[in-house]
Amino acid sequence: MAEWMRKLDPYSRRALQTSAPEEGMDVTVRLRDRDQSAAKDELAQSGLEVQSTLGDLVVGHVADRETLIRVAELPCVAEVQASRPLHSENQ
Repeated sequence: MAEWMRKLDPYSRRALQTSAPEEGMDVTVRLRDRDQSAAKDELAQSGLEVQSTLGDLVVGHVADRETLIRVAELPCVAEVQASRPLHSENQ
């Protein structure tokens, strides 16, 4: 398995193997220890639409599977987790 693939959580990997939703997906990216300002710039340049940041976590949106792969390939990225739809317990 490629190094960038190991950075993806199982839900993200499954989205790549099937097909990422047409509307893209929201992700949370954990950064490695390094200049986080530069890392956030790299993420934006890779196509991640940054929505918010908190310490070493960056929340954003990727438009397609190619963008998800570009984000995961960045050396500043330690981990990528795709958001999951929430369902009511009453359903």
